[in-house]
Amino acid sequence: MIQKVTIELQKFYQKNPSLLSKVFEDEVVLLPICKDMVKLEKIFIITGAGIRIWELIDGQRNVEMIKREIIEEFEVGSKKAEEDLIMFLKELEKRGCIKEVKNEKE
Repeated sequence: MIQKVTIELQKFYQKNPSLLSKVFEDEVVLLPICKDMVKLEKIFIITGAGIRIWELIDGQRNVEMIKREIIEEFEVGSKKAEEDLIMFLKELEKRGCIKEVKNEKE
């Protein structure tokens, strides 16, 4: 289990370029764009700490780096931050909002 988590923390993600994201005051709305059409049934809304996580996903920060930012900014414990972050990233990946990428520095 520890090795699996360690591997998860070393992953890098980037946003799906075929998504349009719009930031509102307390949420981010993700709209999948396909051949000049928005797939309305696939709209995804992010709230709370998820907004900051979305902002931090850039292909340059790995999950560990994002976790550290979340711990500092939201004053949450390391274990809770890690569990919630990995669960959130897996959901974004499942929905096609992000994908794992190789870091250019490797």
